[in-house]
Amino acid sequence: MEHEISTETFYALKNMLITVQTMVSK
Repeated sequence: MEHEISTETFYALKNMLITVQTMVSK
């Protein structure tokens, strides 16, 4: 089994992080 992070998954996680940070900083 290969553990490759696809570009879609990478950006999805990055998007979630940005959303969480935005909610926290409000």
